Amino acid sequence: MRIKQKLLTGFLFIAILTLGSSYGTSLLVQEETVNAFQLVGEKILPGNIALARMTSELYHTLILLAEYEENPTTKIRQEINQSLSNLDAQRTMHVLYHENEDLSVQIEQLTQEFSRSVAQHLLLQQKGASQKQLRETRRKIDKLLQRFVQSVNPHIEQEFTTSHQQIAAIKQKNIQARKMLLLVGIAILALAFLLSFFIAHLLSKPLLNLRNAAREIGSGKLDLTLPVTSHDEISDLAHAFNEMAGNLAISHSELVAAGDYINNIVDSMIDALVVVSPSGIIKTVNGAACLLLDYKEEELTGQTLQTFFSSHMLPTEDLEELAERDAIRDLNVEFKTRRGENIPMSISGSAMHDKTGKTVAIILVARDIRELTRLVTDLNNSNLNLTAEITERIQAEKALAAEKERLAVTLRSIGDGVITSDTEGRVVLVNKVAEMLTGWTQAEAIGKPFAEVFRIINHKTRQACVNPVEKVLATGQVVGLANHTVLIGKDGTERNIADSGAPIHDWESRTIGVVLVFRDVTDEERMETELRKIKKLESIGVLAGGIAHDFNNILAAILGNIDLAMNFIDPQEQTYKLLDSAEKATLRAKDLTQQLLTFSKGGEPVKKLAAITEIISESSKFVLRGSNVRCEYHFSEDLWPVEVDPGQISQVIQNIIINADHAMPEGGIIKIRCENTPFKEVLRLAPELTSPCIKITINDQGIGIQPDHLEKIFDPYFSTKTKGSGLGMAITHSIINKHHGHIAVTSMVGNGSSFTILLPAAENISRTASPHNDTTLSPEENPLRILVMDDEEMLLDMSSQMLASLGHEATIAKDGKEAIELYRQAFAQGRAFDLTIMDLTIPGGMGGKEAVKEILAINNQAKLVASSGYSNDPVMANPKEYGFTEAITKPYRRKDLTATIAATLAQDNS
Repeated sequence: MRIKQKLLTGFLFIAILTLGSSYGTSLLVQEETVNAFQLVGEKILPGNIALARMTSELYHTLILLAEYEENPTTKIRQEINQSLSNLDAQRTMHVLYHENEDLSVQIEQLTQEFSRSVAQHLLLQQKGASQKQLRETRRKIDKLLQRFVQSVNPHIEQEFTTSHQQIAAIKQKNIQARKMLLLVGIAILALAFLLSFFIAHLLSKPLLNLRNAAREIGSGKLDLTLPVTSHDEISDLAHAFNEMAGNLAISHSELVAAGDYINNIVDSMIDALVVVSPSGIIKTVNGAACLLLDYKEEELTGQTLQTFFSSHMLPTEDLEELAERDAIRDLNVEFKTRRGENIPMSISGSAMHDKTGKTVAIILVARDIRELTRLVTDLNNSNLNLTAEITERIQAEKALAAEKERLAVTLRSIGDGVITSDTEGRVVLVNKVAEMLTGWTQAEAIGKPFAEVFRIINHKTRQACVNPVEKVLATGQVVGLANHTVLIGKDGTERNIADSGAPIHDWESRTIGVVLVFRDVTDEERMETELRKIKKLESIGVLAGGIAHDFNNILAAILGNIDLAMNFIDPQEQTYKLLDSAEKATLRAKDLTQQLLTFSKGGEPVKKLAAITEIISESSKFVLRGSNVRCEYHFSEDLWPVEVDPGQISQVIQNIIINADHAMPEGGIIKIRCENTPFKEVLRLAPELTSPCIKITINDQGIGIQPDHLEKIFDPYFSTKTKGSGLGMAITHSIINKHHGHIAVTSMVGNGSSFTILLPAAENISRTASPHNDTTLSPEENPLRILVMDDEEMLLDMSSQMLASLGHEATIAKDGKEAIELYRQAFAQGRAFDLTIMDLTIPGGMGGKEAVKEILAINNQAKLVASSGYSNDPVMANPKEYGFTEAITKPYRRKDLTATIAATLAQDNS
């Protein structure tokens, strides 16, 4: 039997014995343990838990009844009904797990009676029964709970005691089973020890025989033969030892023969061979070395290398390191013979290692190079002459290469495109700028016809231009490109170019080609065009500003007189309604003039608290009047107020809605959403903003915007429409920036565009912007003396009547000088004006901007109000910075004037 089979049989026997004893012991307690736990876990405990939960639900119902008596709400009544429902569910659970029918019947009767009593108590309380009836039903409920507890507790205590006893019995049987397993384990361990001792004895004797045989073979006794007495692995090992001894004897004989063969080869070498130790001691040499040095082998063995080295070109202390690095390779040294002759030798060497990798010797092979040295000397003399000639040629080539490099660097550094051709009109050279402008690389363009690489047309006629290379070759002179020349690149890109071509001459002034130098002037021409547009727009802006100012004065008179007329008419009359419509039209005309002023001046916004939703809805409806596009509005109810310039924000909304309308020629829906945006969300959308904002989102269903156009949409004069100035979005962006807000756009071609606007919410102001109060204004109880200065007589007349209707005394002045004089006289008489309203601009005279300083010099406590049709004038945006107390924009109504007077008088001029 094999040793492996013997070991497996013994271990299998022990394993079967262990498993059998463990299984038998476990069977002793398994069935009783499982039955006991099933009884406790599946019957007793679930039933008792159900009883405990029923008791808890009963007490919970009593607590809810008490709460209901104090606060009879529907929620508590629903909780009572839920608790009774839970009580019934737990009673059903108890019936499922308990076999005690008497107890189940008793519990069912008690719980049903308890539920009926609770329902009766709730009904009485709902009907408003007397306290006596409520107390009786409550006592009945308490008694039922007490009876339930008295019935259930003994049963729970008895079953818990029974469960505890059964679990204790199970624990005792498990302890006995563990003791039995321990005894069986000790017995099995003893049996395993005896079996291991027997197997060790079975294996040790043949192993000792093998050890002794190995020692004898190691001592050189190769004719040893071990007896083979069995058929296991140890016998196979003895048989292998016998074969190894026979093979070693054969190998020893072959090794001796091989050694003799190698010695014959070494002695037959022409080159000298020297074997030295790592420290440089000679261990052996071949016959060629002895013959070359005129020494015998025994005279060299044991000596150092310095014995026959005439120099220290190969130091012995570094010999091992040089051999390991394979650095001894064709080194030229000199050998010194017994006669003192120095022989030039080329030496190579390598390290020899043992099985562990340790260097045990260094083998050096040396070759006589006396003949080679002579040949090298002759060759060196020949090379000297050749080197001189080569040096001259290299210097000439370097000069030529330097000149070529300077030319290449110059061409690369030129900011213009450069293309050269030969006399046949084929491309020879293209610099980097020309590659970029034409789209042709140097490798692609070389050898191509010039006209194919350099395609030029007339921008206006779109006809091909004359090839400049042909023109230069024909005339032999410098040729400039015509105006409006456009270069068409390889990819179809068009660029406006300028500059000229010239002939290339050799040293004998013969034309050998053409050089064309050109540059991209697209941006320059576009800039010139835009500058011309700007100058035109500036002229239009000046004209628009003047017209808007004069028109505002006319509107001021119209609006003021309408407002005064409405004050004298009953609101129920048809005339009042007609005047109200005229007033609204005038106010719309006022907004149009403000937009015109914004376009012409682009000034600072005049901010005031406004209901942004009204601005959005009115502006969008105005733009879409008569269009097949409509708006859907989604405004938050608690929207924060904002301080904005209503006219400018209206222009922003109108510009975006106009673009959306144009993007949906077949009609569609524009969705406008307005919501509050906390500061954390604002930082994510626009990190440059510093306060909470309202967010306006305008989504259309149009054709969308091309990705390469998105980043240019707010650029001045950029437009994808055939008509239009491209100023709408630029003005929109400028207005939002001046309101310290943020605007962004996203779009997907075919899926519409979305504009997002963030406007800072107003601070320290009520969150609801109240609309204007259109009730009739009563005259002031405390009349004021007010000085009004304006160059328009009809405005002075209208303002005087408006102030008079409000109960104030008005004094008029036609320019700043007259106003200053009137103010000085009144102040000197001790009757200073309570308020002064001054137009900022007086054509040909002193306006309010200049007069304010003179009046403040007279009285630094003067209350001064700036008035102008230029709402975007910086004085109107920040009146206090210029000495005014408040500002009012023309045209205005009585209520606007009243609000301005009240705000002015409420401020302190300190």
